[in-house]
Amino acid sequence: VRLGAGLDYQAVSYDSEGVTRQLDYDYAVFDAFASWALSPLSDLTVGAYASKYETQDDISTTDSYGGSVGYKYRWTESTGVQGELFYESSDITDTVPVRTEYTSSGWGGMLTAYRQLELSNWRFSIGRRYIPTSDGRKAELDQLRLQYNRDLTQRLEFSGAARYETRTDIEQTISSDDRDYARGDLSLTWKMTQTWYLT
Repeated sequence: VRLGAGLDYQAVSYDSEGVTRQLDYDYAVFDAFASWALSPLSDLTVGAYASKYETQDDISTTDSYGGSVGYKYRWTESTGVQGELFYESSDITDTVPVRTEYTSSGWGGMLTAYRQLELSNWRFSIGRRYIPTSDGRKAELDQLRLQYNRDLTQRLEFSGAARYETRTDIEQTISSDDRDYARGDLSLTWKMTQTWYLT
C-alpha cells in the first residue's frame, strides 16, 4: 500500500488599470490518496480532496469536497491506459447583488492512453474536471488532448500537441461565460547539458 497527500495554493491577481471583468482569486486544494498494486501490471487508487475558491472582497466563495477512484493497467512497460472517476459537491456563496447560497454537484474523470516507442511516445487523454476561473466562479472543463514527442537526435527533441476544450460555468446564469477553445502547439527542444535545455 502506498499513501500520499498534497497541498496546492494559488493566488491569482490581474492588473487593476482599465476596465476588466477579471476578478482576483485565491484557490487552495488539499488531497490524500491510497494506492494498491493489484498485480505487476495494474494499480488501484482511492482518494479524497477538499478545496476552497474565494474571489476578492468575498464576492464569491466555493467550498468543494470530493472523492475519486483510479485504475491503471499496463500491457507492457511502454504501453498502458489509466482512468480516474470522481464526484464533487460544492457549497457556493455569492454576495453580489444579494447574498445567495446554493449547492452544486457533478461527476468528472479522465481517461488516458499512452505508448512509448524507441525514439518517440504519444499520449491521448479525454475527460472532465473542475477549475477555478477569474469570472467569480468555478467552471466545468471538458478536454480532448493528443500529444506526440520524438527524439530527432541525442540532443534535439520535437513535441507536438493538439487540444480542444469546452468550459461551462457550474452556475448557469444570464451572465454565464461559456467558452470553446482549440489549440495546437509545436516545439523543438535542444538539450545543452543533462540539466539545461533550450525550447
